[in-house]
Amino acid sequence: MMTTYNCAPPSRRYRLGVLCMLLAAVFGLLGSGAASQQREKDTRRQLIGTWLLISAQNEKKADIFGPHPTGMLVFDATGHFSSQVMRSDLPALATSDRTQAAPEESQAIIQGYIAYFGTYSVTAPGAITLHILGGSFPNWNGADQKRAFAINGDEMQYTNLVTSFGGASAHLRWRRASAGR
Repeated sequence: MMTTYNCAPPSRRYRLGVLCMLLAAVFGLLGSGAASQQREKDTRRQLIGTWLLISAQNEKKADIFGPHPTGMLVFDATGHFSSQVMRSDLPALATSDRTQAAPEESQAIIQGYIAYFGTYSVTAPGAITLHILGGSFPNWNGADQKRAFAINGDEMQYTNLVTSFGGASAHLRWRRASAGR
């Protein structure tokens, strides 16, 4: 018994079906890119505002800036940020001229305070890259650093794997500031 093959060109309906599948795949890919961009815009919208520090601990749950740290983190709509974190018990200087501080006073301040600023970009939902322009720890100036975060209501969990105090990661909790606070 001999097998015969139909060598006729594909039907118009078949070609239209293939074309529809290709178009659906292309628009599906474009749509997923658009959905991803929308998620990043939503994430950015959630970040925008002023955040007040609740706690700052390393991965061993040790307080990085003492038991009652204070700080402020600001993300604006134009892609700029500013961050300040400090011990609440920083010592007052013996002089009103900070350039005349005693070495031990300066040491306590440098270990108990960090501030930096720059621009930021949302790289994925729950992930941002900080483009650090300047700050109190000059080793970071000009660097890009990644941060992971999760926002739940008016609280944000924020993780920094690249810290200025050694190999430990920093886990900070922030609360969205309300008017007058």
